[in-house]
Amino acid sequence: MKIQRLGLGLVLLLTGVFWAGGHAEPVNAAPATELRAAPAQSEIIYTVQRGDTLAGIARRYHTSVATLMQLNHIINPDRIYVGQRLRIPAAGGTGYTRISFPPGGSAATVTSRVTAPGRACYTVAARAGQQMAVQITSPGNAANFLVSAVDINAIGGFPLKRLESEARTWTGTLPATTDYLICVATAVGSTTYSLTVTIPPTASPSPAPRRVHFPAGGTSATLTGQVAGAGLSCYILGARANQLMTVQVTSPGNAAGFSLVGADGSPLKRMSVGGPSFSGRLPATQDYTICVGLPTGAGAVNYTLFVAITN
Repeated sequence: MKIQRLGLGLVLLLTGVFWAGGHAEPVNAAPATELRAAPAQSEIIYTVQRGDTLAGIARRYHTSVATLMQLNHIINPDRIYVGQRLRIPAAGGTGYTRISFPPGGSAATVTSRVTAPGRACYTVAARAGQQMAVQITSPGNAANFLVSAVDINAIGGFPLKRLESEARTWTGTLPATTDYLICVATAVGSTTYSLTVTIPPTASPSPAPRRVHFPAGGTSATLTGQVAGAGLSCYILGARANQLMTVQVTSPGNAAGFSLVGADGSPLKRMSVGGPSFSGRLPATQDYTICVGLPTGAGAVNYTLFVAITN
């Protein structure tokens, strides 16, 4: 894509109402509450930078090239220029609606309607290490959703679930303490939907990560511990880019799982995905945090954690 002339820097001008409702802080499990959402209208004004493409801007703001073309009266998507001011629907849709759990509750259900190419976007606050479950139902499975963060850099620059994923449910361990973003969309036409968000309670704050040291001349370490309920046992260790890390958790019935997240927030493995083992080349020289927990968030189990780092 050609950029035709130089211009000014990034300008973010937020208009409209972004937050509705209170702060979501899950405590104890309770039945889901139901509410009806009508997100407020808001948008971002973005100034095109050198090297920008319309497709790249659409990805960054969780929207589509077609939406940006329609909103900004662009005929050729390959012809934008530095300094051009683009109207962007906030979070690719019609604004954010804050999802609030009822007192003592850990789940909420939103019912509404979405019309293409717009999106209905919601935010919910959560802490690093908590699990989030999202499920959507709609006639003919017409609606789907993405899961990301309001500040996508807080989770490594990539969404946790993309709209392109065919799954209508998602469960994952959250990599950062931040506001998470859930956007609902449909490919064509208009559809009603019911969206349920669940964040199980955390019984007590997890202890600070324990620094792992290998013995002199060694490349591995074995640690033991116990996890219970929604608690986590976390470990931190440094490694270099392109080193091979191997992680294995063993427990009765393979009940325990683990997540692996870089200091930059990039998740290499999520708690509920990939089973009790991981092996892969590391993307950067930094600290890595391994958190052992129970994907089901129930019971208590002893575990053994094996970690090896080789060149």
